[in-house]
Amino acid sequence: MIKANLAVLIIILASNCGLAQLGINSQNLDVLKESKLIFIHPPGDEEELKLFKEQVAEVWKVNEIIVLSEKEYALNPPKGDFSYLTLDAQVNTGFDQKIDDLSISNTHVYLEISRNKNDYHYQFARIEMHISHNYTSSKQSTTSHKMDGSQLVYNYSLGYIKNVLGHISNYMGSNNSRDLYYEFSLPEMTKVKNDTLFIPDFVFAKYNSFGGVVKGTLNIEKVMSSYPYPYKILSNAELSKRILDKSTSFFYLMYIRSSTFKFISIWNSRANRMYYSKFSNPSYNFQGKDLKKIASKVKKK
Repeated sequence: MIKANLAVLIIILASNCGLAQLGINSQNLDVLKESKLIFIHPPGDEEELKLFKEQVAEVWKVNEIIVLSEKEYALNPPKGDFSYLTLDAQVNTGFDQKIDDLSISNTHVYLEISRNKNDYHYQFARIEMHISHNYTSSKQSTTSHKMDGSQLVYNYSLGYIKNVLGHISNYMGSNNSRDLYYEFSLPEMTKVKNDTLFIPDFVFAKYNSFGGVVKGTLNIEKVMSSYPYPYKILSNAELSKRILDKSTSFFYLMYIRSSTFKFISIWNSRANRMYYSKFSNPSYNFQGKDLKKIASKVKKK
C-alpha cells in the first residue's frame, strides 16, 4: 500500500475498511453531529450548484452541511473543528509496482464522510466512485473537474451525490449502519415495471479484463434484451439534471466499477433511496445477466 495526497489527484490510504458501493457507520455518531460537515465542490454549472446547495440542505439532517467552492474555501477558510466530505482513494499494488503502473483495475476511488478527532480518524460513510480508464494517468486535481459525471469520475455528479447523502442521512437518522458489501432488493422494486428506468450511457463502455482499458462499446441492444420493461438511455449530465428537478420522480440504474468489483443499484430520484443493490467480483463489464437479476425483482409480486 502506498500513501500520497489527492490534491494531485489521488489520496492512497492504508485502510482496514472493506470496499463497496456504499458503506454507512452510525457508531460514534455524536462525533459527527457535534461538528459541521464541509464539502468543497469543484467548478460546475452555477444553476445546478445552486439547486444542489438548496436540496442537500433539505436532505442532509445529521449535522449542518457547508457547501463551498474551491475559491471560497481558499479565500476564507472556515475556522474550527469540522468533519469533511472528501474524495479519497485506495490503491492495491504489488511489492514492485510503481505509481506510474496504476490502472483502474487496482484503484478504488470513493467519497468519504469523516472526522479526525483526538488523533483518531472516524469514517462514517464511504461512497464508491466509478473512474474512467483515463483517471490514473491524469495529473490534474480532481477538484478541477466539473461534477457532471462526464469526465474522470462518472458518478461524481451533483444529482447522484444529493441522492446518496439523503440515503445516508435517513440511515443515520435511525442509527442504522450497513455492511460495505450489503446486497438487498426492496419489495417496492415492483414499481419499476410501471415506470421508465433511466440508464446512464457510460455503463455500456466495454473494458478489457486487465488494465481496465476501454475497448469500445457493448452491444446495447443485446445487453438490454434482458430487460423487458421500459427504459431510456441518457448522458450522465442529463441524469444529474433530472435528479435535481424536484418536479419529477423516477427510477434510475447506477453502475459502479471499482477495481475489479462491480456494483449495480436502482435508485428513486425523489425519495433519495436505493431500492436494489448487487455486488459481483471479479467483473469487468455491465452485462445482460445484471439486468436479468433486476428484471426478476421487478417482476415479483
